[in-house]
Amino acid sequence: MDDNTPLTKVFTSGCVFMRSGWDNVNDAHVSFTSGYDYHHGHNHRDENSFTFYSLGETFINDATYWPKYSYCHSTLKIDGKEQFRSFEGDVPNSCMTVGKLEFVRDDEFGVFVRGEAKEAYDYKEGIDYCNRKLYFMRSAPFSPYLIIRDDASMRDASEVEFITRFITKPEHEIKADGKGVIITTNSKAKALVLTYSGDKQVNVVEDNLKNETFLATVNGGEFLSLDYFKRISATVKAVNPKFTTLILPYFDKSEIPEINVSCKADDVIWTLKFKNGDIHTLTLTSEDICIEY
Repeated sequence: MDDNTPLTKVFTSGCVFMRSGWDNVNDAHVSFTSGYDYHHGHNHRDENSFTFYSLGETFINDATYWPKYSYCHSTLKIDGKEQFRSFEGDVPNSCMTVGKLEFVRDDEFGVFVRGEAKEAYDYKEGIDYCNRKLYFMRSAPFSPYLIIRDDASMRDASEVEFITRFITKPEHEIKADGKGVIITTNSKAKALVLTYSGDKQVNVVEDNLKNETFLATVNGGEFLSLDYFKRISATVKAVNPKFTTLILPYFDKSEIPEINVSCKADDVIWTLKFKNGDIHTLTLTSEDICIEY
Protein backbone atom coordinates (compact mmCIF):
# COMPACT_ATOMS: atom_id res chain seq x y z
CA MET A 1 0.00 0.00 0.00
CA ASP A 2 1.27 3.50 -0.90
CA ASP A 3 2.56 5.38 2.16
CA ASN A 4 0.48 8.36 1.04
CA THR A 5 -2.81 6.45 1.15
CA PRO A 6 -4.96 8.30 3.70
CA LEU A 7 -6.36 6.61 6.79
CA THR A 8 -9.52 8.76 6.71
CA LYS A 9 -11.83 9.48 3.77
CA VAL A 10 -14.91 11.73 3.86
CA PHE A 11 -17.57 11.53 1.12
CA THR A 12 -20.10 14.19 0.15
CA SER A 13 -22.90 11.67 0.73
CA GLY A 14 -22.19 11.85 4.49
CA CYS A 15 -20.10 8.68 4.77
CA VAL A 16 -16.77 8.63 6.61
CA PHE A 17 -14.31 5.75 6.49
CA MET A 18 -11.52 5.52 9.06
CA ARG A 19 -8.66 3.06 9.46
CA SER A 20 -5.83 2.49 11.92
CA GLY A 21 -3.56 1.16 9.15
CA TRP A 22 -3.35 -0.76 5.89
CA ASP A 23 -0.73 -3.44 6.49
CA ASN A 24 -1.88 -5.65 9.37
CA VAL A 25 -4.80 -8.08 9.46
CA ASN A 26 -5.62 -6.74 12.94
CA ASP A 27 -5.88 -3.12 11.76
CA ALA A 28 -9.17 -1.49 12.67
CA HIS A 29 -11.75 -0.04 10.26
CA VAL A 30 -14.72 2.20 11.11
CA SER A 31 -17.48 3.58 8.91
CA PHE A 32 -20.04 6.25 9.83
CA THR A 33 -23.00 7.51 7.81
CA SER A 34 -25.22 10.55 8.20
CA GLY A 35 -26.27 12.27 5.00
CA TYR A 36 -28.12 11.98 1.73
CA ASP A 37 -27.42 9.29 -0.84
CA TYR A 38 -27.48 11.02 -4.21
CA HIS A 39 -27.92 7.81 -6.18
CA HIS A 40 -31.69 7.96 -5.37
CA GLY A 41 -31.78 4.20 -5.17
CA HIS A 42 -31.47 1.60 -2.45
CA ASN A 43 -31.04 3.63 0.75
CA HIS A 44 -31.44 2.42 4.33
CA ARG A 45 -32.92 4.09 7.40
CA ASP A 46 -29.54 4.25 9.07
CA GLU A 47 -28.59 7.86 9.80
CA ASN A 48 -25.81 8.15 12.43
CA SER A 49 -25.15 4.41 12.25
CA PHE A 50 -21.64 2.97 12.10
CA THR A 51 -19.63 -0.23 11.68
CA PHE A 52 -16.49 -1.38 13.51
CA TYR A 53 -13.98 -3.99 12.39
CA SER A 54 -10.89 -4.88 14.44
CA LEU A 55 -8.63 -7.82 15.31
CA GLY A 56 -9.70 -9.53 12.11
CA GLU A 57 -13.40 -9.50 13.06
CA THR A 58 -16.50 -7.37 12.52
CA PHE A 59 -17.93 -6.39 15.91
CA ILE A 60 -20.52 -3.82 14.79
CA ASN A 61 -21.80 -4.40 11.29
CA ASP A 62 -24.30 -3.38 8.67
CA ALA A 63 -26.77 -6.23 8.31
CA THR A 64 -26.24 -6.69 4.53
CA TYR A 65 -28.41 -5.45 1.67
CA TRP A 66 -31.99 -6.33 2.56
CA PRO A 67 -32.57 -5.23 6.20
CA LYS A 68 -33.24 -1.55 5.45
CA TYR A 69 -35.16 -0.55 8.59
CA SER A 70 -33.63 1.46 11.43
CA TYR A 71 -34.17 -1.37 13.93
CA CYS A 72 -31.78 -3.37 11.74
CA HIS A 73 -29.03 -0.75 12.24
CA SER A 74 -27.06 0.83 15.07
CA THR A 75 -29.46 3.73 15.63
CA LEU A 76 -31.62 5.33 18.34
CA LYS A 77 -35.26 4.51 18.92
CA ILE A 78 -36.95 7.56 20.45
CA ASP A 79 -40.28 7.37 22.28
CA GLY A 80 -41.13 4.30 20.23
CA LYS A 81 -40.33 6.09 16.96
CA GLU A 82 -38.06 4.65 14.27
CA GLN A 83 -36.34 6.52 11.47
CA PHE A 84 -38.65 7.11 8.53
CA ARG A 85 -40.22 10.09 6.85
CA SER A 86 -42.06 11.00 3.69
CA PHE A 87 -40.49 13.50 1.31
CA GLU A 88 -41.95 15.89 -1.19
CA GLY A 89 -40.47 17.76 -4.14
CA ASP A 90 -37.02 16.86 -5.39
CA VAL A 91 -36.17 14.20 -2.78
CA PRO A 92 -37.49 10.78 -3.84
CA ASN A 93 -39.22 8.43 -1.43
CA SER A 94 -36.58 5.80 -2.15
CA CYS A 95 -34.12 7.85 -0.08
CA MET A 96 -36.31 7.20 2.99
CA THR A 97 -34.18 9.24 5.40
CA VAL A 98 -31.58 11.98 5.45
CA GLY A 99 -29.01 12.96 8.05
CA LYS A 100 -26.30 15.58 8.26
CA LEU A 101 -22.60 15.00 8.72
CA GLU A 102 -21.79 18.08 10.79
CA PHE A 103 -18.09 17.76 11.54
CA VAL A 104 -15.05 15.52 11.03
CA ARG A 105 -11.68 16.04 12.73
CA ASP A 106 -8.56 13.95 12.19
CA ASP A 107 -6.10 14.53 15.05
CA GLU A 108 -2.95 12.99 16.49
CA PHE A 109 -4.86 10.32 18.43
CA GLY A 110 -7.71 9.39 16.11
CA VAL A 111 -10.81 10.69 14.35
CA PHE A 112 -13.85 12.56 15.69
CA VAL A 113 -17.16 12.53 13.79
CA ARG A 114 -20.47 14.25 14.59
CA GLY A 115 -23.76 13.56 12.82
CA GLU A 116 -27.28 14.94 13.25
CA ALA A 117 -30.20 12.59 12.47
CA LYS A 118 -33.30 14.56 13.50
CA GLU A 119 -34.40 14.88 9.87
CA ALA A 120 -34.47 11.07 9.64
CA TYR A 121 -37.53 11.04 11.91
CA ASP A 122 -40.85 12.48 10.80
CA TYR A 123 -41.28 16.08 11.99
CA LYS A 124 -44.75 15.40 13.37
CA GLU A 125 -43.23 12.96 15.87
CA GLY A 126 -41.87 15.95 17.80
CA ILE A 127 -38.16 15.06 17.91
CA ASP A 128 -36.03 18.17 18.44
CA TYR A 129 -32.54 16.74 17.90
CA CYS A 130 -30.74 13.42 17.67
CA ASN A 131 -27.00 13.73 17.35
CA ARG A 132 -24.18 11.24 17.68
CA LYS A 133 -20.54 11.99 18.45
CA LEU A 134 -18.07 9.18 17.72
CA TYR A 135 -14.35 9.07 18.43
CA PHE A 136 -12.16 6.40 16.86
CA MET A 137 -9.12 6.06 19.13
CA ARG A 138 -6.28 4.86 16.92
CA SER A 139 -3.58 5.46 19.55
CA ALA A 140 -4.59 2.74 21.99
CA PRO A 141 -1.98 0.56 23.73
CA PHE A 142 -3.45 -2.77 22.58
CA SER A 143 -6.19 -2.26 19.99
CA PRO A 144 -8.07 0.80 18.66
CA TYR A 145 -11.44 1.39 20.31
CA LEU A 146 -14.59 3.50 19.91
CA ILE A 147 -16.28 5.85 22.34
CA ILE A 148 -19.65 7.38 21.46
CA ARG A 149 -22.04 9.98 22.87
CA ASP A 150 -25.72 10.18 21.87
CA ASP A 151 -27.88 13.20 22.71
CA ALA A 152 -31.56 13.48 21.79
CA SER A 153 -34.69 15.27 22.97
CA MET A 154 -38.31 15.97 22.14
CA ARG A 155 -39.38 19.51 21.20
CA ASP A 156 -41.55 19.76 24.32
CA ALA A 157 -38.63 18.52 26.49
CA SER A 158 -40.76 15.66 27.82
CA GLU A 159 -39.30 12.59 29.49
CA VAL A 160 -39.54 9.65 27.10
CA GLU A 161 -37.90 6.28 26.47
CA PHE A 162 -34.65 6.21 24.51
CA ILE A 163 -33.04 3.01 23.24
CA THR A 164 -29.55 2.91 21.79
CA ARG A 165 -28.89 -0.18 19.67
CA PHE A 166 -25.86 -1.91 18.20
CA ILE A 167 -25.91 -4.55 15.47
CA THR A 168 -23.48 -7.47 15.37
CA LYS A 169 -23.14 -10.62 13.29
CA PRO A 170 -25.56 -13.51 13.92
CA GLU A 171 -22.76 -16.03 14.51
CA HIS A 172 -21.19 -14.02 17.35
CA GLU A 173 -21.78 -15.00 20.97
CA ILE A 174 -23.08 -12.34 23.36
CA LYS A 175 -22.67 -12.74 27.10
CA ALA A 176 -23.50 -10.43 29.98
CA ASP A 177 -20.54 -9.04 31.90
CA GLY A 178 -21.95 -7.13 34.84
CA LYS A 179 -24.09 -4.42 33.26
CA GLY A 180 -22.13 -4.65 30.02
CA VAL A 181 -21.78 -7.37 27.41
CA ILE A 182 -18.91 -9.16 25.73
CA ILE A 183 -19.13 -10.03 22.04
CA THR A 184 -17.08 -13.14 21.25
CA THR A 185 -16.22 -14.14 17.69
CA ASN A 186 -15.33 -17.53 16.26
CA SER A 187 -11.65 -16.55 16.33
CA LYS A 188 -12.04 -15.72 20.05
CA ALA A 189 -11.37 -12.03 19.48
CA LYS A 190 -13.72 -10.16 21.79
CA ALA A 191 -15.20 -6.72 22.37
CA LEU A 192 -16.43 -5.22 25.64
CA VAL A 193 -19.50 -2.96 25.32
CA LEU A 194 -20.42 -0.61 28.19
CA THR A 195 -23.10 2.11 28.17
CA TYR A 196 -23.76 4.94 30.62
CA SER A 197 -26.49 7.56 30.88
CA GLY A 198 -24.70 10.48 32.47
CA ASP A 199 -22.62 8.88 35.22
CA LYS A 200 -25.04 5.97 35.76
CA GLN A 201 -24.26 2.67 34.10
CA VAL A 202 -27.12 1.25 32.05
CA ASN A 203 -27.74 -2.44 31.44
CA VAL A 204 -26.71 -3.55 27.96
CA VAL A 205 -28.74 -6.58 26.92
CA GLU A 206 -29.10 -8.86 23.93
CA ASP A 207 -32.49 -8.26 22.33
CA ASN A 208 -34.78 -11.25 21.84
CA LEU A 209 -35.18 -11.45 18.08
CA LYS A 210 -36.74 -14.91 17.98
CA ASN A 211 -39.91 -13.76 16.23
CA GLU A 212 -38.71 -10.46 14.77
CA THR A 213 -38.86 -10.14 10.99
CA PHE A 214 -38.25 -7.51 8.34
CA LEU A 215 -39.95 -7.07 4.99
CA ALA A 216 -37.93 -7.15 1.78
CA THR A 217 -40.37 -6.12 -0.92
CA VAL A 218 -38.00 -6.48 -3.89
CA ASN A 219 -37.21 -10.15 -3.38
CA GLY A 220 -40.55 -10.80 -1.74
CA GLY A 221 -41.61 -11.76 1.75
CA GLU A 222 -40.62 -11.50 5.38
CA PHE A 223 -37.27 -12.66 6.72
CA LEU A 224 -36.13 -13.55 10.22
CA SER A 225 -33.86 -10.90 11.71
CA LEU A 226 -31.75 -13.55 13.45
CA ASP A 227 -30.69 -14.93 10.08
CA TYR A 228 -29.03 -11.58 9.37
CA PHE A 229 -27.95 -10.04 12.69
CA LYS A 230 -28.03 -9.95 16.46
CA ARG A 231 -28.78 -6.74 18.35
CA ILE A 232 -27.76 -5.39 21.74
CA SER A 233 -29.38 -2.37 23.35
CA ALA A 234 -29.54 -0.08 26.38
CA THR A 235 -32.69 1.76 27.52
CA VAL A 236 -33.37 4.80 29.69
CA LYS A 237 -36.26 7.15 30.30
CA ALA A 238 -35.08 10.75 30.30
CA VAL A 239 -35.39 14.21 28.78
CA ASN A 240 -31.99 13.61 27.15
CA PRO A 241 -30.39 10.17 27.59
CA LYS A 242 -26.79 11.44 27.32
CA PHE A 243 -25.80 7.91 26.32
CA THR A 244 -22.06 7.26 26.25
CA THR A 245 -20.79 3.90 25.02
CA LEU A 246 -17.37 2.27 24.94
CA ILE A 247 -16.66 -0.53 22.45
CA LEU A 248 -13.26 -2.01 23.24
CA PRO A 249 -11.85 -5.01 21.30
CA TYR A 250 -9.32 -7.31 22.96
CA PHE A 251 -7.76 -10.75 22.82
CA ASP A 252 -6.89 -11.09 26.52
CA LYS A 253 -8.66 -9.69 29.61
CA SER A 254 -5.37 -8.10 30.68
CA GLU A 255 -5.93 -5.61 27.84
CA ILE A 256 -9.11 -4.23 29.48
CA PRO A 257 -8.36 -1.00 31.38
CA GLU A 258 -9.65 0.12 34.75
CA ILE A 259 -12.64 2.31 33.87
CA ASN A 260 -14.13 5.27 35.75
CA VAL A 261 -17.04 7.42 34.53
CA SER A 262 -18.02 10.75 36.07
CA CYS A 263 -19.90 13.93 35.17
CA LYS A 264 -18.92 17.58 35.32
CA ALA A 265 -21.95 19.72 34.55
CA ASP A 266 -23.18 18.46 31.13
CA ASP A 267 -19.92 16.70 30.27
CA VAL A 268 -19.32 12.97 30.74
CA ILE A 269 -15.73 12.00 31.53
CA TRP A 270 -14.34 8.52 30.93
CA THR A 271 -10.96 7.63 32.43
CA LEU A 272 -9.28 4.48 31.13
CA LYS A 273 -6.21 3.24 33.00
CA PHE A 274 -4.38 0.57 31.01
CA LYS A 275 -2.05 -1.98 32.55
CA ASN A 276 0.92 -0.69 30.54
CA GLY A 277 0.59 2.63 32.41
CA ASP A 278 -1.25 4.62 29.73
CA ILE A 279 -4.14 6.76 30.97
CA HIS A 280 -6.78 8.07 28.56
CA THR A 281 -9.11 10.80 29.81
CA LEU A 282 -11.96 11.37 27.38
CA THR A 283 -14.37 14.27 27.91
CA LEU A 284 -17.59 13.78 25.98
CA THR A 285 -19.48 17.05 25.64
CA SER A 286 -22.74 17.75 23.84
CA GLU A 287 -20.69 18.91 20.82
CA ASP A 288 -17.30 17.19 20.93
CA ILE A 289 -15.09 14.46 22.35
CA CYS A 290 -11.77 15.69 23.72
CA ILE A 291 -8.78 13.51 24.63
CA GLU A 292 -6.09 13.86 27.27
CA TYR A 293 -3.42 11.24 26.83
